Order: sequence, then structure tokens, then C-alpha cells
Amino acid sequence: CIVAGTDLEYSCSSSLLRFIVSGPASAVGITVFSPADGGRAKKMHAMNASTNGTPEKAGALMNIYVNGTRTGKIGVEACDTPKQYIIAEGLGDGDTLIEVTKVSEPAWGMVVVKGINLPDGATLKDAPPAKRVIEFLGDSDTTAIGSMGPPTLNMFVALKNMMAWSDTDRSWAAHVARSFGVDHINTAAGGIGLMLTGDKYGPLQKAGPSPEHYEDRLCFNWGLGSKGDRYSVGDMPEVDLVVIWLGQNDLIAGVGPGNIAKGTKAYRAQLEVIRRHRPTTPVLCLYPLGLIHTSHSSNRLLKGKVKRQAALATDIKEWAEAAAAELGGEKAGLYVRGVAMEPAFDPEQDFGLMYEIGHKAQLKWARGVVPHVKAIMGWDVVEGC
Repeated sequence: CIVAGTDLEYSCSSSLLRFIVSGPASAVGITVFSPADGGRAKKMHAMNASTNGTPEKAGALMNIYVNGTRTGKIGVEACDTPKQYIIAEGLGDGDTLIEVTKVSEPAWGMVVVKGINLPDGATLKDAPPAKRVIEFLGDSDTTAIGSMGPPTLNMFVALKNMMAWSDTDRSWAAHVARSFGVDHINTAAGGIGLMLTGDKYGPLQKAGPSPEHYEDRLCFNWGLGSKGDRYSVGDMPEVDLVVIWLGQNDLIAGVGPGNIAKGTKAYRAQLEVIRRHRPTTPVLCLYPLGLIHTSHSSNRLLKGKVKRQAALATDIKEWAEAAAAELGGEKAGLYVRGVAMEPAFDPEQDFGLMYEIGHKAQLKWARGVVPHVKAIMGWDVVEGC
């Protein structure tokens, strides 16, 4: 049988499908598709060859968890015809918790879930209790693109293995959420900035500026190529905390270094659009303390951009502090905090593919964020990172 309902559209990284199957089940499947509309990044599909069981034309990757243990990954083929993918087999009597997370960033396409497929004798139980939710806004640091790969600048190697070496379940955002036993929404997109237009794959598909895309239902408009689908006030899914780590791409691209007024205006625009939908939700704005992958002199991708790298240590902090102060500061639930990697960034092991942040550094950044979340929200840490 197919347990069907309203189609679930997943574009954000970390989008989660969670359900409980009761009774023995020889196999459990989901019927999904990744729309292959012409406006989306078709070249991303062509550049990513088949790796680790991923279809050559995969529109999205999804991790499978059974009773909390990761059991596999599926590549959802980019096409307009729903297909069934087996996600669990040989389930015994009793209840089994199954979770499916979207672990590729929005540029690789959205996923539409049409239904859950169960054999005769198996049933779905009531949905598990809802958890607290953190919403993360960020760039490729937060999507963890290429974080499991080596720091090569070889474009052939990078593009061939990009999907295999990327997994948002290993992002700092996921680590922070797991530390508190909460769910999270990762709305990050590679190339995005507060002011920077960023990556562009079609006439309506661009990764920034972030304030312009926060209200898009399909995560910064990387989904079906329609810019008209916006959340109305009061319609956006509720969250308990919003965390922002943005500004790097603006500075590295030369949009904002030294221009505090321009950066403050852009950061304020980001906070204002959040407040339009989340008038009282605490917002945590992050800036770096000490060297990180973007500012380190060993970053070969950014060679020759010393002044722009140096601005990372000062400008983002000034933008965030000034913008938050203009809107009421901590009395209005706007918190600005510096993050130091714990332990310090190590250029020998902490770079990822194309000198992005590597998976080990993702953990280090998360360790620097956790104390701030604990202090602001009063939540207990349930799992170390």
C-alpha cells in the first residue's frame, strides 16, 4: 500500500522525513522524484559522475536512518516521474523508527515525496513527538559542500566527486542540533551572501542576496524555477532559534571589505525579514574569532586576497553588532557572538575540497557555537560533538 497525503517538497538541506513502522516489513520504500525542470542547474548533474551508488543524474542525496543508525544513502534521480526507492528491509515485529534526511544542498535540486510504501501487515503509527527546531542561515560552510574531500583545486576531481564528498548531516549545523537533541532546518546555499548575488544557474535561480530569499518556500528559489512562491507572514514553519553565519562571501568577493555602513544595512535587512516572520524568536548572529579556513594564509584558493581575508576578523562583527543594536539588541532577542574553533584550525587536516571547511573543522566550529546556544536558550547538552 502507499500511505499518501499532501506532497512534501524538500529543498532545504537537512529536510527530514520521520515516521514509525509497526509490525514486520520485508521492505519499506518511499515514492519520490527530483523535478528536472529546465531552469535548474542541469550542468551540476552532468558534472557529477556516478560515485558511491549515486545515479549519474542524481537530483538530490538522502541519508537513511533506522532506529537512529545510519544504514545507507540514496541518490534520487533527476526526473519528473516519481519512483520508488527501498530504504529499509527485513524489519521485525514491533516498532521501527525510520528517518530520511536530504543531505545535498539546494543547487542539486529539490525532492518531492509522494508517499511511503509498506507491505501488507505493516502500518504507520502516529507521528513521533515534535522536537525543538533550530533554523540555520549560511553559505557553503553550513551546507558542508565537499567537506569530506581533500583540499584539491583540480576541477575535474572536484566536480566528479562533489556529491560523494558532501553530506549536510556532517555540517556544523547538524552537529549543533544533535548536541541538544533537537531538529534543525538548514537553509544554507553555496555562494550566498548578505549582499552578493552569488552562484547563478538560471534566470530565477541565484544564491543571494540572502535577505531577498529568506521568504522563498523552496529554499532560496532553487526548486521549481518560480520566484512567486513566498511565505506569507505567519505561514512559515515555527522554530525555536535562528542562527546566522553569513558575510564571508561578501568580503572575499570584494562587495563589503571596509564598508561598514553597507554591510550593516545588508545585515539589518536580513534581521528585518526574519523578524517579519519570527517577531520574538531568538536570533544568534555569528562572527569568527581567530583564523578559520577562509582567513588562513594556507588557503590556496584565496591566494592574493590578504586584505579581504583580514576583514573577516573585524567587518562581520561590526555589521552584526550595529544592525542588532539598531533593532533593539539583546532586549529584542538579537544576540551577536564570536566563535572560536575548538581546538584551533589546523591547515594540515581541516581544509576540505577546494579549500572549503573540512569535516573535522565542522566539528571544531560546532564546539564553538554550542556554548552560545546553551547560554541563550538554557538547553541541556545531550551529546558531545
